[in-house]
Amino acid sequence: MKFSLGYDGPAPSRVLGQPRPSCVRLMRGRRQAARRGEMANRWMSTLDVKATALLVALTWGAANGYAQSTTNSTQSTTASSQDTQFLQDLAQDSNFEIGTSKLALEKSQSADVKQYATMVIHDHKELKREIQSADRATHQAPVALTSMTSDDQSVYDNLKGLSGTEFDQAYIKQLIKGNDSIQREEKSESTDSAVPTVKRLATQSAAIDAKHADKAKALAQSHHVTQ
Repeated sequence: MKFSLGYDGPAPSRVLGQPRPSCVRLMRGRRQAARRGEMANRWMSTLDVKATALLVALTWGAANGYAQSTTNSTQSTTASSQDTQFLQDLAQDSNFEIGTSKLALEKSQSADVKQYATMVIHDHKELKREIQSADRATHQAPVALTSMTSDDQSVYDNLKGLSGTEFDQAYIKQLIKGNDSIQREEKSESTDSAVPTVKRLATQSAAIDAKHADKAKALAQSHHVTQ
């Protein structure tokens, strides 16, 4: 004999109170997601620390590099009193060389003397442009580009009163005498100056003087001039 309580289907497949399989899977998924989120947060925190350290290092390096660059730039463009004096002396010497050579073009009757004078004028005009560039690079007060020393002015005035062979003799004698003071400054500045433009100028000027000196000696021989 069967007894029925109103349910005649199959017996339940789970014990009462046990979670359904779908709920178990959902709970497991949530726990796994939570663990992954925690791991991700830890990973991001580690990245943040590393990124911050890297940013600090890069910022410090850039600042230090800029400071070093600024220091080097200051050292390379700030002229010493010796640099400034050299630029002034070189400008005055160029004024003298150009002035006396212009007199040679007017007063000499010798083609070779006039040819030499033309070369001197050209070279020293170029040199004066380099002097101006170096002067601007050092950020100093502009050097006087039109004046001569008092001694050079006296020589110029003396030459101005001569002409012909007499002028040639005096002009060539002055050429082979040279300017020992400028030559000493050129040698010193070409090795000791901390300003690149001044150092290059000193080397360039010394090369020009050496070329002029060689040609002046040949000129003196052809005109029988002795110092």
